[in-house]
Amino acid sequence: MTAEVRDWLPATAFSEGAVEASLRDVVASWSSRWLLRAPAEVSAVRMGEPERTTAAGLGLRVQKQSFDIEVAMRGKRFLLEAALNVDLSESPLREGDRRLLDALAEKIIDDLAAHLEAALKPPAGEQEKTLRVVIAAGANELVVVRATEDALVPLIKAQCSKVRETSAAPSNRLLALRQTPIVAHAHLGQAEVALADLDGLCIGDVLVLDAAVSDPIELRLADCRSVIARGRLCRSADNLSIQL
Repeated sequence: MTAEVRDWLPATAFSEGAVEASLRDVVASWSSRWLLRAPAEVSAVRMGEPERTTAAGLGLRVQKQSFDIEVAMRGKRFLLEAALNVDLSESPLREGDRRLLDALAEKIIDDLAAHLEAALKPPAGEQEKTLRVVIAAGANELVVVRATEDALVPLIKAQCSKVRETSAAPSNRLLALRQTPIVAHAHLGQAEVALADLDGLCIGDVLVLDAAVSDPIELRLADCRSVIARGRLCRSADNLSIQL
């Protein structure tokens, strides 16, 4: 019986840009359902498990198998203001109003949790590497999502597939290789020189080749004896050139 292949990516795959791109559609779908003032987006991605918000400063917390969501008191206010397009600091709220706003904030965060739960994969066993993802609307931080790298693997793989699909595949080998730089050597002729004579060569000495200047020039790839083209030696201003 063969072992199950693990769903894995190297650590370099979890860059801030890759994580942001993988969660972009999830956050945008949730944001479009609730937020009127400004759309939400991933504003920062950090590695590791930082200190959690203290109970005194915590507005909401949702804990799931593959992720946790934390909303600070300040973020909760920003979230409600973005959803209702109002400034909640303009007038004092009655107790009944606070309860309604708390219920609305919980519903909005529960919907975000549902979006994330549908997109993220439950981690397999204990996972040490954790990502801290900040979701903001404009300059206002709304939500902090903590998820393991393992949970984000399917989303990042799917994002990589989208990038590959946008690039047109070459129709043949020539098109695939035509942008590859190569080194070519032009061969006019050769000369045989004894090692003793080679050691005594100096500036101004002349080596006689076995070909005339008017003979065809052979064009070969570096480290290859096969001739790929022939031409003739030409002079253009102060430069020598080959006309194929």
